[in-house]
Amino acid sequence: MGVGCYMKSSCGTAVNNGVWGAQLVTSTALSSTRASSSTTPISTTVTAPSATPTPASLSCPGSNSTIYVSNSGNFLIECGIDRGGGDLSMVYTSSLGACIAACASTTGCVDVSWVGASGSSPCYMKKVIQAPQANSDIWGARLLSSTSSTTVPASSTSVKSAVKASATPSPTAASGTGCGRTLPGGQTAGGNSVTVSFTQSDGTARSYLIHIPATYSSSSKTPLLYSFHGASSTGANQEGLTGFSQASNNPNAIVVYPNGLNGYWQGAPYATAGVNDIAFVEELTANLSTQYCLDTNRIYASGFSNGGGFVGTLACDATASNLFAAFGANSGAFYEGASTTNCNPLAVPITCNPGRQHQPFLEIHGNADPQISYTGGSHNNECLPDVRYYVTQWAVREGYGSTNTTTALGSGNFQFQFGNMNSYPGVVTHVMVNGLGHDWASNFNNFSTTPTMMSFFNEWVLSAES
Repeated sequence: MGVGCYMKSSCGTAVNNGVWGAQLVTSTALSSTRASSSTTPISTTVTAPSATPTPASLSCPGSNSTIYVSNSGNFLIECGIDRGGGDLSMVYTSSLGACIAACASTTGCVDVSWVGASGSSPCYMKKVIQAPQANSDIWGARLLSSTSSTTVPASSTSVKSAVKASATPSPTAASGTGCGRTLPGGQTAGGNSVTVSFTQSDGTARSYLIHIPATYSSSSKTPLLYSFHGASSTGANQEGLTGFSQASNNPNAIVVYPNGLNGYWQGAPYATAGVNDIAFVEELTANLSTQYCLDTNRIYASGFSNGGGFVGTLACDATASNLFAAFGANSGAFYEGASTTNCNPLAVPITCNPGRQHQPFLEIHGNADPQISYTGGSHNNECLPDVRYYVTQWAVREGYGSTNTTTALGSGNFQFQFGNMNSYPGVVTHVMVNGLGHDWASNFNNFSTTPTMMSFFNEWVLSAES
């Protein structure tokens, strides 16, 4: 039986009366995007947040979808939304604002549910952001980003945020301390890639393959690109797979192909226990910046399969994420520790606490992948998320909502772009390659991963925001 759907020409005062409603926040009509684009949600649509700061006294539904700043944390107010599970602790507070303040001052807290519109009421603090559940008794808020200087690398004095790169690098771009130094022994600009040994601070012996482009000069700041191999593979195999060392694909960036210990990367259930690959990357980056003239505002992370999943691990780390201007994964294996019991790829909890908002993230995946299925499911005794769901969660977490601009690339391939199309167009992007299996696309069905990823990386650069 049909029910009434009332369409409005203006937005009046919100009243809580049991109605299911939707409010237009921004339009992504054809006229505001490229001619071949259309707007299509690939997951449940949520309201994009308003950028208007809320007053100290918060209320629902009046403050819904606004940003509230507490103790240098940006929280999205979610009236009537409960994200059950992942409880960190519970305190009693007299207001939602006090509940948020308690979360902002508690290490690991990323979401709150406050029960009660007045008086001293339970404030549940959460350590993970779970799937939303409608509950009219809950006033909720989730952390979008932190502007605390404690999440910024030690060499920086302000928060790092990604912005669109200019056509030419800024002459004042940040650099490491390696400018003016000669290349290490055995390495030449434009020469063969060289394997280098490295020891982590905990004594773990590691190694990596490094390629120096022919254009490298110790007096010119140079971008750095990491490329992480798949499971049971090597940096040398990754170099051959991606072609990042070929001048036609990458004329300017130094490329580092690290070797995972025993061939695996942190985050996967089969990774070597006790190995801290995040620390490895952080320490290696610091070391490389003392040997080469690096543009530290142009460091990028890419990976395939298990390496692509590790790119997601880096992007979700509060400290390591601040090292990179952008992230790119191909056929990413995004293990989240979810049980295969009652596996639901569209509801896998994503644990992610990046050190900043507006993190550019590109994911490329074949819809015929027999190993890391495009639609997710049980694999290696874990429930993997649906790829579209995983990417959409990136956009929702960054405050863009789940509505995207969809572009047909031809041959059945599609591109999905999320983000504010004025300030951060395509900051989160997914490409579905029609018919591609578990592989790095190289002129497959009129699509290639390497030039697509390089083009995406070239669009983004870290920028300090005061």
